[in-house]
Amino acid sequence: MYATFQEGNCWLVILPKMFRSWLDIIGSLPISVTDLSDEGLLFTDPALITDALVNQWISQIFPYASGTVLSQIQSEYPTPMSAMNRYLTEFGRVDQLISGTASELSQSHPIETVIDCNCLYLARAYSNNTYNYRFSVTPGIHAQDLLYTFYPTTLTGYNLPLSVPDVDAKAFQSYFISFAIHGDPNTARMSGSVPFPLFGSSENIVDVSLAGFAETTDDELPEDRCAFWQPAPYM
Repeated sequence: MYATFQEGNCWLVILPKMFRSWLDIIGSLPISVTDLSDEGLLFTDPALITDALVNQWISQIFPYASGTVLSQIQSEYPTPMSAMNRYLTEFGRVDQLISGTASELSQSHPIETVIDCNCLYLARAYSNNTYNYRFSVTPGIHAQDLLYTFYPTTLTGYNLPLSVPDVDAKAFQSYFISFAIHGDPNTARMSGSVPFPLFGSSENIVDVSLAGFAETTDDELPEDRCAFWQPAPYM
């Protein structure tokens, strides 16, 4: 089962990522930013098994892109044979283009692409004074973190045998409660959580996994590919 997506926003004249600063839109409110470890998995059509089918899909998902931009996208996300081990299949290629995913090899590779680069755009717009976290609990699909955010709850339609550790979920929620009340996820966080750093120039984040919480640095948002997507060249 998979869903679909399309870049764009019917309510704004241009995409927020095209502004020099999101502050022009949302002012000086404190910001908490998140992405999941495999955002694209839920949106990747398993029938896309050839280069021709993937290129056709790229044209459909970016219907306003010029031929030159479509060629650039295909160059940024080439066939698996030319991808230098970033992915091994066309499925992995599409998954990575949408959001980034765990490498099909033994090592990880950078998350690059349409969804996750927004985390970098927001941080940069706020001079890196944002609180960023990544939700890496397997399988790390889009919206899976809502199981923790609104615990105890279920995600209708997902049909995933996922257990939610009570202690971790409540500690996770304490970040949000603290952030909503104080503008800082650290002020009233519960035991079991870790200090939540500002993103900063070192790109600090909190990683949420089955092992709990960990402070780490975000090395999975490459500046070059995020720079490619930021002007929304497909519009």
